[in-house]
Amino acid sequence: MEERKSKILSEIDRDREELEENDQNRYNQYKDSAPV
Repeated sequence: MEERKSKILSEIDRDREELEENDQNRYNQYKDSAPV
């Protein structure tokens, strides 16, 4: 049970990191394309 739980948690962490990376990329694209 514990093993499965930690496996799920590590998958969640990985997903969260990917999401944060995507957000950062989107923000950078928006910043670059926004009129000054």
